[in-house]
Amino acid sequence: SNGVTRMVKLFVEGKWRYLPGDGSGIGNYAFVDDVVEGHILALEHGEAGERYILGGENATYERFFEILSRISGVHPAMIRVPVGLLLAASGILTGAAAIFGTSPPLTPSLVRKYTYHWEVSSDKAIRELSYRPRGLEEGLRSTVEWLRSQGIA
Repeated sequence: SNGVTRMVKLFVEGKWRYLPGDGSGIGNYAFVDDVVEGHILALEHGEAGERYILGGENATYERFFEILSRISGVHPAMIRVPVGLLLAASGILTGAAAIFGTSPPLTPSLVRKYTYHWEVSSDKAIRELSYRPRGLEEGLRSTVEWLRSQGIA
């Protein structure tokens, strides 16, 4: 699964209770069905040689978890953890998982992703392709419902 779906799963299971850094890092959250539709729109309406960003809504991690908490009904006390500490902990968890043959809940590469601002604009795709990504709240609701319907979370 991708990192965001995994993070949602862990949160819903009560296993994710921290905000990376101060929670102000920005992610861009696109729902997979919207990205697939965007590719189809690009094939049908895109100009040869043009590039289109098929993103979703930009949001801070703090806002992401506020919405996810409301949608999922899971309300843990979130802890702001310095990225350096998260990197150290993820290294230990990854080592322990290798020893015990399990999957680590957090990896150094996943932590590093949270140190970047992933804000992007899909305005060109919206304007030229009629791309219509759903909002973060709707996408998270669909993801939580899907995880629960599959018995995954």
